[in-house]
Amino acid sequence: MHSKMNVQCFKGKSLKPYLHSIARIRCDVYREYPYLYEVDIEHEQEYLEKHLTSDEAVGVLVFDGSTIVGVSTGAPLEKEPETIQHPFLDKGLDISSFYYFGKSFLLKPYRGRGVGHHFFDHREAHTHNLGRFKYTCFSTIARPENHPLKPKEYLPFDDFWKKRGYHPNMTFKLQWKDAYENKPSDKPMVIWTKDLHN
Repeated sequence: MHSKMNVQCFKGKSLKPYLHSIARIRCDVYREYPYLYEVDIEHEQEYLEKHLTSDEAVGVLVFDGSTIVGVSTGAPLEKEPETIQHPFLDKGLDISSFYYFGKSFLLKPYRGRGVGHHFFDHREAHTHNLGRFKYTCFSTIARPENHPLKPKEYLPFDDFWKKRGYHPNMTFKLQWKDAYENKPSDKPMVIWTKDLHN
């Protein structure tokens, strides 16, 4: 990791001073493949205000000096939107036993330096310390292999997640407007889960 880079873990309300910077990075990276999500910063800040200021929320921030260049978040699944809870409820699962990891965002110049492991290490440790969760989980988009906007250098993270102990076992759909679309459309999503006690 670059000498000026450092990773810090923040919990609950201690994230509040960083919400604008977190929202800015999320907007920038969301526009890239595979999400291609055209989102405004006010919408992101509203989401973060609602979901990241609970006592059990966590944010792993990457700093280059005093500038935030990456972020990865987490909160109890109970705090997430109903669209994310539904696949679990449809299978009769107890959502109170799941801790949900949000997307990980890192600006391009800082990728490929092992930061992804820090994101998972900190969030999994936080979940363990809370003591009431049996599983961690997250969701990813399932773009087709031949997607026209897929960069030649793009590599999926499936192998990385599997080595961390995660397995894909649920699917659902989320609706949003891609940057090139005229209106929102359904996007296929995959939920990955890990049993913390195995």
